[in-house]
Amino acid sequence: CSLCGQYPAKERESPPEGILWLCASCKQKRTCSRWLRIHDSIANTIKESRPKVNEVKFPEQFEQFEKIGKESRIEGYMGYVVADGNRMGEKIKLHEVSSTADRYHDFSEKVKECTDEALVEAIIESVPKTFDKRDNSVFLPVLVLILGGDDMTLVTTAESALPLAAKFSQKFQQKTKEKGIPEISMSVGVVISKIAFPIFSYAKLGEELLKSAKRLSREMRKGGKEVGAIDFMVVTSPSTQSLEEVRKDSFYYEKKDTSERFWLTARPYTTTESDYDFNLEKMLNFTRQFKNSDFPRTRLKAMERYLRMGKGNSILEFCTMRLRLKETKETKETHYGLLNEFISTFKLHEQMPWRIEKDNAGEYFLTNFLDLVEIYEFVQGGKQ
Repeated sequence: CSLCGQYPAKERESPPEGILWLCASCKQKRTCSRWLRIHDSIANTIKESRPKVNEVKFPEQFEQFEKIGKESRIEGYMGYVVADGNRMGEKIKLHEVSSTADRYHDFSEKVKECTDEALVEAIIESVPKTFDKRDNSVFLPVLVLILGGDDMTLVTTAESALPLAAKFSQKFQQKTKEKGIPEISMSVGVVISKIAFPIFSYAKLGEELLKSAKRLSREMRKGGKEVGAIDFMVVTSPSTQSLEEVRKDSFYYEKKDTSERFWLTARPYTTTESDYDFNLEKMLNFTRQFKNSDFPRTRLKAMERYLRMGKGNSILEFCTMRLRLKETKETKETHYGLLNEFISTFKLHEQMPWRIEKDNAGEYFLTNFLDLVEIYEFVQGGKQ
């Protein structure tokens, strides 16, 4: 299948954007054609707020993402976003939903409304618009590929992907509460990579990230609260490894002499409010602040090296860097203060820059500074 990359293609389509081979599921979703109407809804909303706009344009060719890549701040990259409602099977079994055909139909229609409305708002708020004075048109670098009842897949600029995904998850959950149906949270997987990255590879990794986010949401549900979640990855080169293997190779190590274990990522993150410390909105806000304050990038990049040196050496290197920031009068209040705020928010002060966590194998050290480093170039802020 050209769209999901998961199932065998059964039918061929020849739209203006080129030949598509579709599985039965994607064919059904495109036949229902909400993905076409959603572009119209986005365009109409923009025209209402900007009367001078005559036309809103979207990328035309499915297999050629060059326009999106050129609009990205890091040219040649784009973001692939896949989202799905959490525990929909459980919601459908509720008496208030399935006791009658009318109730089930009403629930289904309201879920669709929540998805459409949340998506339109998230796209308009998150995706940069390019205005062309020649014909008073606006180009919006986003393309909705799949839009089902509570699931969605789209591509957009690299720096729009994470903010859009977070807002979509938040807005969808809020709208389910406003419309009087059982509250539903939304999980999201985001892949940021080069436009030349095969679409089926985007789809495969996106689904793995989505499943990872859903596991966190399911774990958070044990506390009695619906919580949206997101997992993400920046990919610079294709890999045949699974997400679990990549994470373990890139973000995990053990010190054989001390038996200490270290995780260099806190992913997945939550998208909605909860008691969980690692929230994507907080991470995005900090990333913008680091960029806007012109925090020395060399100091952030250096973390990739010394955070892999074990507890003692990494603590020494980090504290030395922090002390030097404090001694720099010009940026003491901004850079030093910002670093301390990050440490406090994510509770990394116990063994700075680490926090101690536990699993079935015992204690391990965790930090999320490399999450910030990974997305740094793909979050708007700083000198454009």
